[in-house]
Amino acid sequence: MRTMLASTSVGAPIAKPSAPPATATPVMNFATTTWPSPPRPLRPVRSAPDERPAPSERPASDETAPPAPDQSVLKTGGQVYADECAGCHGGDGKGEANLVPALSNSAAVQQSDATSLLRAVLRGARNVGTASAPTTPAMPAFAWVLNDDQVADVLTYIRNSFGNAGTSVSTDEAGKARRLFVERSD
Repeated sequence: MRTMLASTSVGAPIAKPSAPPATATPVMNFATTTWPSPPRPLRPVRSAPDERPAPSERPASDETAPPAPDQSVLKTGGQVYADECAGCHGGDGKGEANLVPALSNSAAVQQSDATSLLRAVLRGARNVGTASAPTTPAMPAFAWVLNDDQVADVLTYIRNSFGNAGTSVSTDEAGKARRLFVERSD
């Protein structure tokens, strides 16, 4: 409701209510508003990580394993990994605790879509700093060092080494990711 000021005989303004404007926005009454259906019940949480069976004890899934990559791709990818990646992630892909992510037995490495990995290799990655740790580890961008064949080969190698089993990354996927992530104006 808007108020108007009026003067008294002494000159001090007093508040005087006025009618609301014709275009006033209606106020929502939350007590009588109809809401969408209630939220779905939560699903039970799976067992805690320490209670899960070891990979060798898990039942075989109905999913088929990805096709084995070409051996020449793995050889080239292994060479690129040794030259560009092993210095931080280690020759065994285990990384460094609280500093460099492990690539071995990694769900992120094995996911069906390699876009996140392509982005990390081509544009690099950086952790977020905090007040207590303003300087954080970062992975450099390799777009300027590796061509599309090398990016595809090293990611195929990583996705099929260190206990991982992932699909191969094609040169076309690497080229598309380069156009998407690197050849941008930002």
